[in-house]
Amino acid sequence: DYRTFIEEIVRKARNKEEAISDLMCILKRHEYVRRKLLEEIRPYRRLIRRYYKLLKYSRTNLTVRERIFEMLGLRGRRDIEEIISQTTRTLNRLRKLRRQEIIVASHLYRLCSSMKRNCETCSLKGLCVHILSSRKVYTRKIRGWYFRG
Repeated sequence: DYRTFIEEIVRKARNKEEAISDLMCILKRHEYVRRKLLEEIRPYRRLIRRYYKLLKYSRTNLTVRERIFEMLGLRGRRDIEEIISQTTRTLNRLRKLRRQEIIVASHLYRLCSSMKRNCETCSLKGLCVHILSSRKVYTRKIRGWYFRG
């Protein structure tokens, strides 16, 4: 799994500095991919929200539903279902990416604190601490912090 993959990278590094730079590269890549995925689904999220909001008032009436599709610029029900499933897939990928980011960030934080490195001088500008602290639901304990992993 991903955790063992990251541990392998840390183990194979010649020293802690190399391990830190490798993990930084991985974290930057994750950040880039996450931004791209969010850009990909941004227009659809609003569309889906509007669709459900309008649909709430017209569960039975078919002509109203046709008008909703027309209003939102959709061809029909299959169109919106395809958009919903595509967005759901992307959101699942984002969730998986988030879990992986937490694993990388916790390793990076542990290595940096063991080397007494400062977040202000780091090129990530405290991104790992931000990832680790911006959890809304805390279930799993990693090094004294509670994160959703």
